[in-house]
Amino acid sequence: MSSRPFSRSATDVSARRTYELLDEPVGRDYRSLVEAAVTEGASSVLTVSDGELSPAGRHVVELLRPLLAGSPTPGPGGHLLRFQLGEASRAVLLTAADRLFAWRRPALPDNLCFYRPDGSPWLVTIAAERLGYIELTQLERVRLAHTTPELASVLAHQAAHDAILATFERRLEERVDPLVDELLGHARRLTAGSEGRQGVADALLVWVASGDDLRVEVALEMIASLRLQELRQEIEQLRARLDDDASVPRAVAANSVLRKRWRARRRRLVDGVLIQLGAGTQLPAD
Repeated sequence: MSSRPFSRSATDVSARRTYELLDEPVGRDYRSLVEAAVTEGASSVLTVSDGELSPAGRHVVELLRPLLAGSPTPGPGGHLLRFQLGEASRAVLLTAADRLFAWRRPALPDNLCFYRPDGSPWLVTIAAERLGYIELTQLERVRLAHTTPELASVLAHQAAHDAILATFERRLEERVDPLVDELLGHARRLTAGSEGRQGVADALLVWVASGDDLRVEVALEMIASLRLQELRQEIEQLRARLDDDASVPRAVAANSVLRKRWRARRRRLVDGVLIQLGAGTQLPAD
């Protein structure tokens, strides 16, 4: 049985596909993921480094110790603890965390992974990078979609460029918040006077109308934070155009999973802006 948690399976390649996790499973989705893994898998692996675990993390290791399938083995970033999946390990995994990427030192052991009885991977994660993938047969994919449709909807098949595109999209999204915070600091200084406020509003309106997805998202976040109610009409017009296929960025338009995910994120953002500006009701779901 392989002890390398980050190596992809060469077993039954023709029957299995690799799916990228576009979003971190949290709450109910995390619980469903663990329960599905217990059903499909035989063992799980966590990575432990000496002296780098919190008391809670060490307690988790002690709870799992009776379930270990052999001695810890050297691996990337520390020693690999392989333990049997069952009701006892399920309870530990669900009690210790409520999200997949919480498995990261020093709070907890690193990189929760699940393996099949033949030793091939079912789920592999690198929590520090917020990366994860699942290897599924078509039947397993159907079962997952039936039992956990929300989780199945964030899996992108890694065909050709799709996996790279999904990773790029997620990385880009992670850069938005720091950029918004930086620009807000500058904008708040400018909006102290009425003339400066109008200048900021005009500049953000240019971004909203630019059609550039990153500029639009940053502008929307800033409009909400600055409470620029004078732009409410433009935001309502933007909301009305969300059902138009032309509103979807070309970068994700050809991928049904990424397209649906983009539209859902943009709906939530626009609705949140309008709530901050004191306008209207939420859009109906697709």
